[in-house]
Amino acid sequence: MGESIYFLVAIGIALLFAVYLSLTQVSPLEAERKHGRVSYVSDGDTLRLKRMKTKIRLWGVNAPEKGEKGSLAATFALEKLTNGKKVSYIKMDTDKYGRIVARVFLSDGREVNKLLIEQGVAKEYCRYSKGFYGYC
Repeated sequence: MGESIYFLVAIGIALLFAVYLSLTQVSPLEAERKHGRVSYVSDGDTLRLKRMKTKIRLWGVNAPEKGEKGSLAATFALEKLTNGKKVSYIKMDTDKYGRIVARVFLSDGREVNKLLIEQGVAKEYCRYSKGFYGYC
């Protein structure tokens, strides 16, 4: 009986330690979040922040290319949501053109990527998102 009490106490201490660690650590994604103000929207899934040379390509989103049906609507929707506004982003990757591929968030916490998909002006880019937004 004495050994089982020590075992239960050891398990209890381990659980308390695990809970403590989970409460004191910052989420890895939150640590990587950066902020800026949108200065320019290139198209329905690409924007640029002030004082930043590199463009940001929205992760998991595929909007029609310039000249394709729906491209103006997608560009306008992204401009309406973000142009001149403060946003934050979480870098997910860098594409072959050197752009930052990111999830972009408005100051109220809503994700721009998801909003464009929900508005129907862009589609989920399932090849990269792997169904993250639930539209694949």
